[in-house]
Amino acid sequence: MMPGVLLWAVLGACTSNENGWAAEERALKHWQEGASLLADGKAVESAEAISAALDADPRSATLWLWKARALAGQGDLAEAVEAASRAILYRSEFVEAFYNRGCWLSRLGKLEEAAEDIERVVELGGVDRHTMARDPDLDALRADPRFASKVPAQELLATAQADGEAFFVGSWWSLVLTATLPADEDALEVHWLGDGRAPLELVRVVENRVPAGVLVERHLEYVFRVVGAGSGEIGPWRLEGGGLEAALEPVAFRFLGAPGSDSGRDVELQGVFEAPEQRLKGLTETGAGRERERLWARGLPGDKLELSQDFGRPVEIEVRREGQPQWVAWELLAAEGSRVGIRREGALVYEGTP
Repeated sequence: MMPGVLLWAVLGACTSNENGWAAEERALKHWQEGASLLADGKAVESAEAISAALDADPRSATLWLWKARALAGQGDLAEAVEAASRAILYRSEFVEAFYNRGCWLSRLGKLEEAAEDIERVVELGGVDRHTMARDPDLDALRADPRFASKVPAQELLATAQADGEAFFVGSWWSLVLTATLPADEDALEVHWLGDGRAPLELVRVVENRVPAGVLVERHLEYVFRVVGAGSGEIGPWRLEGGGLEAALEPVAFRFLGAPGSDSGRDVELQGVFEAPEQRLKGLTETGAGRERERLWARGLPGDKLELSQDFGRPVEIEVRREGQPQWVAWELLAAEGSRVGIRREGALVYEGTP
């Protein structure tokens, strides 16, 4: 069952004989008491408090759902279903009530009714796919072949896509991994399960985080330079985040060599497919760090990287939010003792030998 807390908006019209505002104030007081008790795990006391609130405002759909949750908290699922039905009676498109009732019906083994409620939730929207995929209350539906397709599968919503036509040696080729995660649990781990070699050289990693309600879409674009001719596949991958996993199939590539071009150069790509927080190993501020021969530096958009020696072109890493740059980083192979500097608007803001 989705554990989220409903925000108190407006109680329904009071039907008590006492003054309307006084009844509403009394209902609000008892509701606040009941919500606090339920948060503390005192379901029986919570049900009593919310029942007192309903005495003052018996047509409040919000209060009936809170009563249902308190009843469920004390193990009385059948009564919780009845209370949720009262909530839906007073608010016909009350998506939280449909969802909670569907979860309780699933736990009671009333799978046909539960499936109808979950279908209604999907139709109305308002409960995200990730929440439903992780909810153990829906396991009975998932386990029944008749209803499994009506509940989001217990897997991360993710895709892998790549430029699909033939590319010549020397051109750039992109591959994009996308995953949808809860906004408050958006750490993403990427594991490449392939053989580790391809005629590609990583040039740039661009991540764009796009909020979508309580979820966030993470788009990881890996930009490569084609360094050899050939065809094959890259992948598969396993993505992990928000308590779920996704298995992604390999993507195909076909690279053509111009006359006289290198046609057999494969590069070791193990470790390339990582999200930026994986690649930077906890480097969260302007500065630099290293792991063996790999060196990282991080700064703000517009910062310039300075190196004591010419180690070739570093891989550029950029993280964006809705297309707007948030921070940048660089990765390269460099000998220990190499000096790294970061300049911001001409001023040296970091200098060190990580």
